Amino acid sequence: MTTLERLRKHTHGISLLLSLSALILAGVSMHQASVVTFNKKALVGRFVGQLSTLSLSDEGLREKTAAFSAALTESVNDYAHSHHVLILEDKRVLAGSRDVTAVIARDVSRRMRGHHAH
Repeated sequence: MTTLERLRKHTHGISLLLSLSALILAGVSMHQASVVTFNKKALVGRFVGQLSTLSLSDEGLREKTAAFSAALTESVNDYAHSHHVLILEDKRVLAGSRDVTAVIARDVSRRMRGHHAH
């Protein structure tokens, strides 16, 4: 199994986790939140691209993927809560919302650096 195939296997759960988070946030704060968008596919793709350059064992891939998934979920949830917004995938919104992908990406990177320090 190639590194890319292993990465796809490990990152499949990220989509489900973010979708569940978005649904929970939507149910809690739909009436008071504005909508922003986030390009999850691009951020996950960048993560997979970065990992594909590394020689990691299956365990190493699991650890990095789990750390990325946690950082991404926390970042999206924290941003939504602190800015009182509902974050939707950009492909689901045709127009009229602000994209926060760069902000989320910077925060995920910061969280991942913090994870490496531990």
